Amino acid sequence: MHSYLLKFIAALILLLSCINTKAQDTLLNKEVSLKDVVVTAFNARIKWKETPAAVSILNKKVLMQFSPASILPAMNLVAGVRMEERSPGSYRLSVRGSLLRSPFGIRNVKVYWNNIPFSDATGNTYLNLIDPSLIDHVEIAKGPASSMYGAGTGGVFLFNQDIPFSDKQKQSANIVLTAGSFGYNQQQFQLNNTNKQFTSSLQLHRLQSDGYREQSNLNRTGISWSAGLRRAKHFIKTGFFFTQLYYQTPGGITAAQMLINPRLSRQATPTLPSAIEQKAAIQNNTIWLGLQDNYQINQQQIIKSFISVNQTNFTNPFITNYEKRNELNLSA
Repeated sequence: MHSYLLKFIAALILLLSCINTKAQDTLLNKEVSLKDVVVTAFNARIKWKETPAAVSILNKKVLMQFSPASILPAMNLVAGVRMEERSPGSYRLSVRGSLLRSPFGIRNVKVYWNNIPFSDATGNTYLNLIDPSLIDHVEIAKGPASSMYGAGTGGVFLFNQDIPFSDKQKQSANIVLTAGSFGYNQQQFQLNNTNKQFTSSLQLHRLQSDGYREQSNLNRTGISWSAGLRRAKHFIKTGFFFTQLYYQTPGGITAAQMLINPRLSRQATPTLPSAIEQKAAIQNNTIWLGLQDNYQINQQQIIKSFISVNQTNFTNPFITNYEKRNELNLSA
């Protein structure tokens, strides 16, 4: 009796295993269509895997999955890219060790905003002027393949804001309020207007934070406007923003000072004042305007032209010097 029961159980297990294997084979053989990832970094809409370079793409979902205040965590997901924030609002950005010789700021890489140069003629880039909510996707080309965008041994970053059109007239308004610890609060207001031929987006944004350490306040306020126009074979895009950025720089402390109070700012020495006494901070007021025209000759050929101008008033009281600059840049 027991032998018949064991044989029945064994046959049942074998039958269930065959059914499970058949189901797995069906799932494995089922074809699933995936969306193509298209790269435009080299002025050609080609598939990501067919690009003859090391290219990475970050979409809106990835950029916003960590924090609406900073794209730093998302950028550090890309192999070879290292982004740091030494004090709130002060960024370091490197690709494949491009900052080894001078590990400050953003050097040896080029940054483009909506296909228009955002880095100035000296290679300096005020990336902290762009509100993260304005960035819909980022393309990163690493290494010498990015040389078509200029001298940048590390690579190139293409920051883009989508300009969608719609078949019908549409208008919308969005308000986003965010708050967190250490006095963090952010407000955004966006007004959109789209149709078949014209699209426009106006945004007001403000970010305030007290910071974790002493002398680490951050305040960024700005207005931006982007628009697109379709006329015959022309696609005209324009963008404008004005940003007032202020952030304090707490400076470095010793290991002993950190053990006493990790929130301390740089302390005074017999020869130099403290960061608080010197009111060490950066004030950056920048206005930027860009215009681009894409002329579609035929399905294979397109002529792209652009012009941009920006002016920056930069002030930086530091513990050893006081820096003040008035910069004007023109690119075409």
